[in-house]
Amino acid sequence: HGAQGGLSLGHNERCVLFSALVQANFFANSGREAAELLASSERIREDCLHALEADEDVGPGGYEALGVHVVLRRWDAAIPPGNEFRGICWQGQQNALSQYYHPLFFPELERQKEEIQRDIQSVYTAVQPKLSEAGLASCLIDWAWLGPQKVRVIEVNPFDGVGLGTMHASTCLFKWDDPVDHRIITQGPFEFRHRTESLSAYDFKTRMNPEWRNIVFPPQWKPPANRSSKGEGKSKADLPPFPTKGKSKGTPAVEAAADVT
Repeated sequence: HGAQGGLSLGHNERCVLFSALVQANFFANSGREAAELLASSERIREDCLHALEADEDVGPGGYEALGVHVVLRRWDAAIPPGNEFRGICWQGQQNALSQYYHPLFFPELERQKEEIQRDIQSVYTAVQPKLSEAGLASCLIDWAWLGPQKVRVIEVNPFDGVGLGTMHASTCLFKWDDPVDHRIITQGPFEFRHRTESLSAYDFKTRMNPEWRNIVFPPQWKPPANRSSKGEGKSKADLPPFPTKGKSKGTPAVEAAADVT
């Protein structure tokens, strides 16, 4: 029901709504639903295949060394897309903070940004010593800001500055290979980035997973009224656009609007 009237929205609002609906369906009520949810992710399927192909021994590269686990946790509620952020931490300093769903425009962030960055930086300062003890002085942290002084750590990801965490989608509105951004991430000063205006409809459509694009921006093609039932006189111009094959990886709500890891 949450999608009713969605096609009457502007292109940015459509993508925000779609992202929120995907988030709202990231839960399972049974083991079967959980297995189906995991199996629907191309990234998880690839990881499972990689694990199954590993040697059975416990040495480096073996199955046991991969540490494959299924983790269950309580579902509280979906996090609104505009309330999730990615912190880029380098050698014990979080100098770069970005909105997580970086292709989307959330106008409220301009008003809230001072409070958001203050709250998240405060929590990072508190947890940083334990992160360093765990070998995560450099890492990517996904944060949820749920209101004043209400911050949660969603997950912590490895970041080595060489391969792990250096792709454009991993660093959101920063780019590790950009000299200015690289200096901010590694040396500071602290910067919080959020999108200040919407992408164009063209940019959304060209970056989006083709399967999802047909949901958010359905083709406006209609069959000619005078075409015969046998399809006589059908021309290439009359045909609907043919969706391309291929799937992207990553968080589905991010895939809906951007290049992803």
